[in-house]
This record gives sequence, C-alpha cells and structure tokens, in this order.
Amino acid sequence: MPTVTRIGLTKSEGSIQKLRCAAYCRVSSSSEDQLHSYAAQLRYYREKFNGSETEELADIYADADLLQEASEEARRLADEDPALTGEGHEALHTMFEEYLADRFAELNL
Repeated sequence: MPTVTRIGLTKSEGSIQKLRCAAYCRVSSSSEDQLHSYAAQLRYYREKFNGSETEELADIYADADLLQEASEEARRLADEDPALTGEGHEALHTMFEEYLADRFAELNL
C-alpha cells in the first residue's frame, strides 16, 4: 500500500507558509452524469481551499481529457474495423472474445 507523507507547515519570517495541495478528480465514463460529477468535484475542491489560511490549491488533476481521447479512438477503431480482424488488432480481438466469454459464463448463457 502506498505511503502518504504529510509535510508540516513551516514558518517564514514570522508568517506561516501555505501548504500547496493538489486534487485529483475521477471520471469513469464520458456520459453526461459523469461529466456533471466531474464538475461537482471541481467545484468541491475550489470551494474547499477558497479562503484557507493554511492551504492553497496548486492544481487539479483529472483523467477527463484522456478518457475523451480514448473514447474517440475506440469509436474510430470500431467504425474502421468492427470485427477487429484487421492487421494489428489480433490481440484486441482475442481480449474481447475472452471478456465476452467470461461475461456470458457469469450470466449462465
């Protein structure tokens, strides 16, 4: 399990330096409800750190852009080679076959 190390506040010339923090927002799909969830997470972190005397929000990290890019690439691939039989798609084809076989087994189909 990863270890989290908390770095205490330090005093600089009689004042307290703010602890710089980063937040991570998780988006599991590009569906509309997930995008609303993402917006809610952003709003939460901004409000949480707004006006804090001891902490400041350095940045917010999210996987929304990566998810969007992956979704677009998957759609393009599905449009070009729906059966995944094209050159270079063999491993992906096998992976989908195994995934579907497992799901069918779970459903007793």
